[in-house]
Amino acid sequence: MRDGAVHDFALAGEVVGDITDRLLGQRVLRPVLVSCVCVGSTELERKTLLDILQSAGAARAYLIYAPVASAIGVYGVAAGPEGRAVLDVGAGAADCAVISMNGIASRRAVPVAGNAMTRAIMEYLETSRDVFIGESEAERLKKELSSAIPREAELAFVSGGKKLNGEAVNFELTSTEVYRTLRGCFAEIGKLVVAVLDDTPPELVSDIRNNGILLTGGCAAIPGLDVYLSKTLGVPVTVPPEPALCAVNGIKKILPRLKELAQAGVLIGRD
Repeated sequence: MRDGAVHDFALAGEVVGDITDRLLGQRVLRPVLVSCVCVGSTELERKTLLDILQSAGAARAYLIYAPVASAIGVYGVAAGPEGRAVLDVGAGAADCAVISMNGIASRRAVPVAGNAMTRAIMEYLETSRDVFIGESEAERLKKELSSAIPREAELAFVSGGKKLNGEAVNFELTSTEVYRTLRGCFAEIGKLVVAVLDDTPPELVSDIRNNGILLTGGCAAIPGLDVYLSKTLGVPVTVPPEPALCAVNGIKKILPRLKELAQAGVLIGRD
């Protein structure tokens, strides 16, 4: 998976197959598999993901859009008659959708999320310091130093990398540098939400102004992201407990209701 889409069909199938083997052991019964999918995915990408699930031995395979799964994980249902906006910022993509009556009124996604932020830190160090670091170290620096608004007290970390000639080097990176490096990513996420709201019927936008926006996904834990989005959009932004698990919890809740939700159009399926 990369930027919310499958880039290696064979490897993705092996990963899903390995997970099901470890969970189910040598059971004869074939499992029902449900996977989240980016709201910006194409019909071909959704078909590919369904193919992967079935190639891993699924008796039935279903997809659900990540913001819808997150809404179910938090609220227990996708949505009632009132409009709810969910912004799910994970590793590969930022997904935003306005949901009403279990249907999606408007949706968009951008490939600007955790992975893009990690790459931005790597590129900053390369261009400003001529220092090269690996993805795992950039990920660590992102987790320790990132913030969507300026920190009251600056943080700094000493890390290690190498020069172009292979020479090992230590360097210090500050939270202010990381904030400035990632500002463009946060601005793109804000523009995404604005675009979704622009596509949303006025009566649902009114609901969202009252109810606010639900911010989920791993990047929801970035300090100040809810504050930044609230100020940028002019609406309340709420981060639930354990935002990275909201979509997973949503899938757990829909498992007993697969047929019902598939008929309602909440799930994209193939029997």
